[in-house]
Amino acid sequence: MAIKSFKREMNNKKANFNNSGDVINGDKSVTYVFNNYIQVDTEFYKKITNDCGDYSEFYKRYILKFKELEGYAFSLFYPQFSDQSFNYKSNTLIFGKKIIDWVYGNDKFPNEEIQDFYSEIKEEFNFDDDSIIVKRWYANIPYFKGNLESASERYTKLFNEVIKTNNIPNWYIDDICIDGRNILHQYSNNIINKFNFDNDFQLYISKNNHKLSYPDIDRIKSETYTNVLNHLFKNKNKSKYTTIYGVGLEECFNQIQNLVFLTIFYGSITHLKLARELVANLMYMYADTFADEEFYFLTLKMLFLSGEFKKYRNLYNKIKLQYSFVNNDQFISCIIESLKSSFDFEKNRNIIFLFDVYGRYINDNLYEELEEKVLNIIRIKDNYEINLISNAFKSIATNIKRVNNISVLLEIIKEYFEKSYSKFYIEFGKILNEINVEDLSEVDFLNYQFLIDFLLENKKHINYDISNCIIKIKKRNFSIKKYDNY
Repeated sequence: MAIKSFKREMNNKKANFNNSGDVINGDKSVTYVFNNYIQVDTEFYKKITNDCGDYSEFYKRYILKFKELEGYAFSLFYPQFSDQSFNYKSNTLIFGKKIIDWVYGNDKFPNEEIQDFYSEIKEEFNFDDDSIIVKRWYANIPYFKGNLESASERYTKLFNEVIKTNNIPNWYIDDICIDGRNILHQYSNNIINKFNFDNDFQLYISKNNHKLSYPDIDRIKSETYTNVLNHLFKNKNKSKYTTIYGVGLEECFNQIQNLVFLTIFYGSITHLKLARELVANLMYMYADTFADEEFYFLTLKMLFLSGEFKKYRNLYNKIKLQYSFVNNDQFISCIIESLKSSFDFEKNRNIIFLFDVYGRYINDNLYEELEEKVLNIIRIKDNYEINLISNAFKSIATNIKRVNNISVLLEIIKEYFEKSYSKFYIEFGKILNEINVEDLSEVDFLNYQFLIDFLLENKKHINYDISNCIIKIKKRNFSIKKYDNY
């Protein structure tokens, strides 16, 4: 369904969107083209679905199921240009809305809806339960629910079956291997603290000397980038007397929607998550061209959602002096609100990053909430994640001047020393050096001395200077003599 707009205007520094008449999707007419992206042959489609139909016909029917959602993602950010309500009763369209909401960080992952959707697709297109595509959908469900162990087991079983099946193209087996490898790494590194590089998934990918590809999805990405670059080039190089209507945003968002829907069908977790990074990259291209705050806003949000924290920091540091929004309550609240779209095993990682970057800027209520969560992360439990805890201690060190629960923090660190968890000793240097000893209670002061005493006895595990800590102890109580020989 086309979206009409009437006398709408979008302004930014180098381009204008302005129309005085009716515009339908940016043009005077609408042409539906279905075969631009079709790169998968029918034989492959039959092999993974056990369906005897034609792939191009399936593609048309499948994409048409989401046709009424055209413009939905665009409307999330520019509702003033959409007159459509996007209220549906269809399971497919409800799921389509929810998965797009998840991609942009507006809602949690639609676990129930995706299972209903897969059941509907399986029945509508007569896919067998024994088909590779249905088994992959089944393998993905525990991942979406946050159960990495079960997801890893199912992908191992799927991989062992796929490599014995004839005529499945390398690119699809590669994609299963990439998902299986990534899930195994997440489970091994984050849950059982075991680094595993030589696994069956990686070994299969490495022994096949060919370029990794994903025909349909690669084509959509290529077309999206090409369209965006064409729009940006025209806007960058137009004369001062030229007015260009639109900057291709609606088309860009629609192409990304189709990519997400197609990724859902193939079951590629990696490419589903990469859709967020794709949005970030495209929005940065717009932001850099038009120097527009809204584009930078969305770029940073999508970098956060995609877990590209290094890129986030780089862009944040680059623009924070020019664009004050990066540290204001509205933007930070939006980023924190998007935590609900994180998978369970990602939430602590994301919380630590937010605390590290924004602990000095957020209001007291938000700060206390994040501090409590970070302190809970570093508490010693039966199952703990080494890398996560290390990053949590680093984020605490960044915000040590603002930490409210110093007593709790010192008790937790004391427990690490008592259990001789030397892996984390290196993280305590900045924390202990930055603590204001004069403000400590008597109990906290005794705990602080215990920590310094322990570090002095275990110098081989540290590479930082604690002489300043000793000076602060002596300044508070000159009668303490035990440090005189250090």
